[in-house]
Amino acid sequence: MTEIGLNFKHKHFKSGFLIVLFFIIAAQLCVFIESVPKLEYIYTAFLFFSLVFWGNFKPMKKGLVYAMSVFMILVLGTCFSLLYGLEGNLLLAFPVAINCLLYMSIACNASIYLDKDNVISLFKIFTYIGVIACIYNLIVNRSDILGLNVGINEYMANFCSYYSGRNTFANFLLMFVVSASYLYSVTRKKVYIAYIFLMLINLFFTFSRTSIISVLLFLALFLILDSGRKLKRIIPVLTIITLLVYLGYGLFMQNFDIIDHFLIREGSGEQTRLSLWSITGDYFLKSPFFGYGAGSATFILKEEESHVSELVNSFHNTYIEIAMWGGIALIIVYSKVYLKIYRSIKYLKKKDTCFYNVYIPFLIAILAFSFSETFMFFAMGVRPHTLTALLMVVPLLYSHESNSNSVYKSSYE
Repeated sequence: MTEIGLNFKHKHFKSGFLIVLFFIIAAQLCVFIESVPKLEYIYTAFLFFSLVFWGNFKPMKKGLVYAMSVFMILVLGTCFSLLYGLEGNLLLAFPVAINCLLYMSIACNASIYLDKDNVISLFKIFTYIGVIACIYNLIVNRSDILGLNVGINEYMANFCSYYSGRNTFANFLLMFVVSASYLYSVTRKKVYIAYIFLMLINLFFTFSRTSIISVLLFLALFLILDSGRKLKRIIPVLTIITLLVYLGYGLFMQNFDIIDHFLIREGSGEQTRLSLWSITGDYFLKSPFFGYGAGSATFILKEEESHVSELVNSFHNTYIEIAMWGGIALIIVYSKVYLKIYRSIKYLKKKDTCFYNVYIPFLIAILAFSFSETFMFFAMGVRPHTLTALLMVVPLLYSHESNSNSVYKSSYE
């Protein structure tokens, strides 16, 4: 049976592992800071400090190219925004470009890398963070969860643990499920199945349809890729049990109206999103190559004076958001980042099949998730930073270890 622990014996451990761990812990601490600008300044300082202290920081050529590309695109987008009489916000381009520089300087630096022990340890820590958040959520909101009824406004049910909102908590639960799935795949310990089950229960009570669909998609693809192993018999059972709990809860409430009221909410989110997306067509045609700069959703929706603009500050679609921020030019930059991630994951297939079987579904789940929610690498906020660290930095640094000349052999192989 594989044991998991932190291994401080090897010199390279202090570079890649501690940097990624720093990202994760810093983001979790920043959860308690309500002001996004303050959070951004603190987190950027964390990034820079980790590079200087552990990474022998020097702006890598590729990092500079990415950062300057993003910055110039956002500046040109802001110029077009002002040209067309919109507000624009040039200041928002700076933190995005700085984050891009720092993240890509890490990701492109072959001297900073992870091995399998490091990856397992990172996922163990992240899984425990998720378990704590889930237990805290169920304890704090126990009476409200048991007291749910159709007379309560569906948007008042905000069971979000210690996160800022239920959707944010649901997004993190996707990442927690991914980390627990990897640990189970590597160790075969049933405790991680229990953790996944706990996370799915919490996920249901967030009533976040996009995150629920993304998690189920992830688990389905994970099962397909991991076929031939015991997991293929466990995940279907887990899924069936979870569905029975959902249905049982509906029966406990004497009817299924509560599921329809809080989870399905027919037409509510779809109408809002369709209204948002319908606004963007004409704007894209006016500035197809460079968009309207960072944060363009806020002032575009304000310009439209739509009732929707009072409820949201994004387009709830990553691809539309990227197109509005920086047009075709920014789409190309982000496509290159996603392609770089995919190539790193594919390269790791022979070294760590478990990692490949988790990260390909994870990547696909995020791409599907992005059709209904906004997630952008290098953007401000706790969720973008954590997703950037897990989805981009981890596979890239892990692939660096595969390319290195290190004679260290993982104890898990």
